[in-house]
Amino acid sequence: MKKDRVEEAIDLMVEMGYEASEGFNLTKMDSPTGTIVTLPGIQIFWSYKTPIGYVAGTETVLCKNEWGPTTGRHINQAKSEMLEPTIMSHAEMMDSLRKVLGGR
Repeated sequence: MKKDRVEEAIDLMVEMGYEASEGFNLTKMDSPTGTIVTLPGIQIFWSYKTPIGYVAGTETVLCKNEWGPTTGRHINQAKSEMLEPTIMSHAEMMDSLRKVLGGR
């Protein structure tokens, strides 16, 4: 059976250190392929199956657009909901996100 987007997002979060038993909330962005996952203490912005940024306390991190126009729109929407995000490559953002999720 094919996994839906929620199941795929959960699988990716588990790989990054998220405990599957923790509660979360899913919010659609303006586009049906953009999602905001809210966990206790952190919001993670997704474009398709890819985390593109997060807010954890006062830390706001957003990756550069390394894909195309739709992900660019998702990044712009996430940026509009953040206060002065730190912009970095996707690889750097993922390393930072893994640390934040692992240390919660």
